[in-house]
Amino acid sequence: MLKNNRLLRTVTEIIIVTVPLFLRALGAVAESGAVNYIFYAFSAIGAMWIAADTLSVKNYVSIFSLKKSSGMGTMSYVMAVGLFIDFVGSCISLALLFFSGGFVAGIAVFTKLFTAAFAFISTVYFITAGMTFSGSRYDFRYLKLLHLAPICWIAGKLLEMLVDAGITSADDISGMFEYIVLAFSMCFFYSLAREVENENGAKRSTVMLSFELAYFSMLYSYSRVIEIIRSDFEEVNFDALFIVTTVALSLFCFFFYRNIVSETNKTEN
Repeated sequence: MLKNNRLLRTVTEIIIVTVPLFLRALGAVAESGAVNYIFYAFSAIGAMWIAADTLSVKNYVSIFSLKKSSGMGTMSYVMAVGLFIDFVGSCISLALLFFSGGFVAGIAVFTKLFTAAFAFISTVYFITAGMTFSGSRYDFRYLKLLHLAPICWIAGKLLEMLVDAGITSADDISGMFEYIVLAFSMCFFYSLAREVENENGAKRSTVMLSFELAYFSMLYSYSRVIEIIRSDFEEVNFDALFIVTTVALSLFCFFFYRNIVSETNKTEN
């Protein structure tokens, strides 16, 4: 499917991205629950198409054949910036929690502290990834334990959501999609860590997860921005900085996917 029907693939990708964006905006303007359910359905269809398309390819090139890729290097640095912004947001929220007190606040302080610590370590991780993909002699694959940092950061974000109220209803679209983003992030970063020991081509599951994560990160950040605008910016707080992080995550994962596909196409031609 990589070589054949490339125009059809491109058109399909545009459709699965633009239609949910339109439905989300329509649902917000019309305040229609029915449109929101259609949005959920079409997002699920998009996710299934991504899975079918990426898993249909038998062999991908190795991820580390992308060394000396200025695009991947740049996106790794963008991801590092996004994680650092999340670190700053967590630190500010942590400082504010110290003034609230109480047992629940104590649990929240622990989760924020855990998340902030691994957001910072993950920032360092993606800086080393950027150096590797930019053609430096440095190779981040040798930092074995550092590959676990993004997984721990995601675990911290999940703990934060559990400490908070979590999803309140099916109309809580950003809450629903935040869970999905975090779940796919956990799977992707785990799969990426496994690729370090993989001397062959990239696993199909890794490529699939990168595109799925790019897709849902985009839908989450878009939905969150719409909700903030609808609330006349009353929902803006330091936790909203996670939007910037998910935008960076979406860009990194999409370029990751595109570079793998592009390099695979070159080897097939």
